[in-house]
Amino acid sequence: VRSNGDFSIVKYAGNSTAGSSFGHGLSQAPSFVIIKNLTASGMDWPVYHTSIPPTQVILLSVDIAAANNTNWNSTAPTESVVTIGPNPNTNQTDSDFIAYCWADSPTQSFGSYAGESAEQIITLGFAPAFVLIKCATSGEQWYIYDTARQPTSIKGPYLNPNTSAAEDTITSRKVELNDSGFTVVGTDGAVNGENHTYIYAAFA
Repeated sequence: VRSNGDFSIVKYAGNSTAGSSFGHGLSQAPSFVIIKNLTASGMDWPVYHTSIPPTQVILLSVDIAAANNTNWNSTAPTESVVTIGPNPNTNQTDSDFIAYCWADSPTQSFGSYAGESAEQIITLGFAPAFVLIKCATSGEQWYIYDTARQPTSIKGPYLNPNTSAAEDTITSRKVELNDSGFTVVGTDGAVNGENHTYIYAAFA
């Protein structure tokens, strides 16, 4: 385990046993975890997010909604461990895994918002340099916004980490990063559709 208290990297061996766990090395329970099977090919990138029940998983590698799955063995992470089920994406015999774990802190935040199809402000308490957004309730892409590619005064371009597409700037999917959080300017279902829930990971 390598950890600075708010972010850790953990390598572990799988055993295909329900209820197995690994120590995350953080100062509190992680709010955001990404895992990858290092050994077997064709595996997805399962994501745990504090705004999604541990009975479900969402995948960084594809555009599907959160769905029921055994990745987290229906158990939320604790202050000491992340629990995993027998799913080969998180726990397979003879496979090694890498886990990236983050906890909430004054410079990183993990939460959700309800889509409204109207501009809305998400307050974080810090100026984000990187924001990752995903609709948890429908098959939309993942969206990345950052200040290296977009000055904070520009409602700027996005990248989709689950595709090979180039940077794009569709107006209805624009998000503005500001001094205290971010504003979802677009009204597209990709980032702000009515009757949908969106998760985010934001870093200063």
